[in-house]
Amino acid sequence: MRRVSLARGFTLVEVVVALTLLSLVALGLTTALKTVADSGRRMELALQEKEAHQAVLSLLETAFETASVKQVSVAADGKAPALYFQGRADSIEWLGVLPARHGFGGLHFLRLELGQGAGAQSGLLLRYLPFLVRPGYPDWSQAETYELLKGAREISLQYQGLDESDWNPEWMLQPVLPGKLMMVVAFGERGRSELAVPILAAERRPLPNAKIR
Repeated sequence: MRRVSLARGFTLVEVVVALTLLSLVALGLTTALKTVADSGRRMELALQEKEAHQAVLSLLETAFETASVKQVSVAADGKAPALYFQGRADSIEWLGVLPARHGFGGLHFLRLELGQGAGAQSGLLLRYLPFLVRPGYPDWSQAETYELLKGAREISLQYQGLDESDWNPEWMLQPVLPGKLMMVVAFGERGRSELAVPILAAERRPLPNAKIR
């Protein structure tokens, strides 16, 4: 009797089906790995952005809380020297100390405002000039500019007198520094950073209930 072999190979249809299934599995794994990698990159970018914002807030906190009571005079107008602090709702100018670890160091004229940053994009800008013991207000056209926060679209500042309860949208022509400063910066689509800083050299206003002119 002839011995009939029961062993046989795969048919072409079976091979095609198997390859198709393997391709689907490989595609699924590739997509899953790409999703995990993209999520990892997004998390890393978010952490880097958060760290950058924290560094900005730390820099500003130091510059705000060390606001100086040194007086500045303008020789040409004959006015008596006055405290240099001009606080508005959307910008602020003051004398403060910049931390040396950020590459600045020492007492500077400082100006914080929104402006055009890199790539014609709106940003939070810090302009600064070294403080020199001589008459004259700062010439901001000669100032260096440091872009603190890219994509900032709005800034809101408020000021509170020492031992006062009301917050004011401006602090101009005052004989003393405000006791506390609050800043809110909006960036991106829904990003938001807040900072409330007590000013170390603040004193009570002579007339605590007087309105700011």
